Amino acid sequence: DRFSRPSVLRHGRTENFRTYTPDLAYFLFLLDKGGVQVCSLAMAENKLGFSRFLSNITRSLGFEIRSLWNACRERKSEYTVATMPISRGGASVSVSLRDVDFSKRPDPGNHFEHEYDASLVPVTTPLNSFVDVLTWTPEKDGHRTDVFNIATVPLAKRTQKQGVPKTLVCHDMKGGYIEDRFVQGLRGDGCYLLSHWQYIDTFVYFSHHFITLPPPGWTNAAHRHGVTVLGTLITEGDYGAITCKEFLHDEDSYRMLADKLALMAQHYNFDGWLINIENFVDSPAQGKQLLNFVSYLTKTMHDAVEGSEVIWYDSVITTGSLWWQSELNDNNKAFFDSCDGIFLNYAWNGEKLKNSVQKAGKRRHDVYVGVDVWGRTKSPDHEGGFNCNKDLRVIREQDLSAAIFAPGWVYEKHCDNFCTEENRFWSLLSDLCPMHGPASLPFVTSFCQGQGQNFYINGQVASR
Repeated sequence: DRFSRPSVLRHGRTENFRTYTPDLAYFLFLLDKGGVQVCSLAMAENKLGFSRFLSNITRSLGFEIRSLWNACRERKSEYTVATMPISRGGASVSVSLRDVDFSKRPDPGNHFEHEYDASLVPVTTPLNSFVDVLTWTPEKDGHRTDVFNIATVPLAKRTQKQGVPKTLVCHDMKGGYIEDRFVQGLRGDGCYLLSHWQYIDTFVYFSHHFITLPPPGWTNAAHRHGVTVLGTLITEGDYGAITCKEFLHDEDSYRMLADKLALMAQHYNFDGWLINIENFVDSPAQGKQLLNFVSYLTKTMHDAVEGSEVIWYDSVITTGSLWWQSELNDNNKAFFDSCDGIFLNYAWNGEKLKNSVQKAGKRRHDVYVGVDVWGRTKSPDHEGGFNCNKDLRVIREQDLSAAIFAPGWVYEKHCDNFCTEENRFWSLLSDLCPMHGPASLPFVTSFCQGQGQNFYINGQVASR
């Protein structure tokens, strides 16, 4: 796994890299010519973006990505890498980036696309396959993996009422990984954020990739307010069925996946997983393996991360059939019993809620009834939008918890007046969501929501 010549960039990646970084192939060729082992072919084939690709190279060679990035930002016509220790022959290598196109920037308004994001800024990326997960490691060559994406704020303690229903928010903003993928922020003040954390118990970062890792900005913000953060494991359609076959092949396979997921949560400092299997599972035998996977993942997460949660989404039933129940019943209770809670589908009614209360027993607050803010159930009983409070009121009458899905609707529909409309949305829900607050003094805040037209350091404008 090393680049011996430019043509080693295979599987269509060569043209992508050449389009945005014309000198990259030559750069790698020079490194190889000098005898440097560059084990990055697997990264390219696993669709890692150029940012992380180049970062891994520089980390392995011992010089700073920051110096290279500063040179890029200043549009220097030539940047020469410092003399590097070479494994063969004792020679040194100088690398010119004279012809690299530094004008290319990712579009903040679009989803992250691995092979097309040519930015040198650190970004958060998902994992797309079982193989990607198995090859991920928390440490390589003595360095922590992907350090920019490690959340730095511990989960704060907060006032917590006992014996009350909970509120989970599943963000699903345009599929995820848009502006929020930029770990160090970006110029511009148009992005979706949450500022009503006092009403939320659990925040789920959601996308349609196999493994969704929460960007650290979300985790840091949630943790400051005592809110736990979950990543997402999702499989969908034909490709999802193939992926399920891979990790449910046998006990060793599902245990390897669960162990990696626990390591990721521990490494990136988030608090658990939402499991969403939205495809048929191949056989009843694999359905049983899926149940074993959920049980093992929950135990492994509890051992790895204090206070962690694993939530099951109401989709596949115990036989392996894809059949949304919109209630807790005998078809999905085994999954509920194997983890910390269930996120019910959205087509529920009053009778289904009563059935769920009866089936859950003392664990009724671990039943999260789905509320789709987009109102996509096509039912007059579930209007969504600013009428979500109607659904939430019915849910609370049964003393059940709620899962509010896609509150980014407010931003997508009202981005020109987002702050006002976001306050309106949450004010309609506030009486139905038990409020939490800081559990210790002193309480300190700068009143900054992490968004605006100026960037301040110690009260002084550093950039506009």
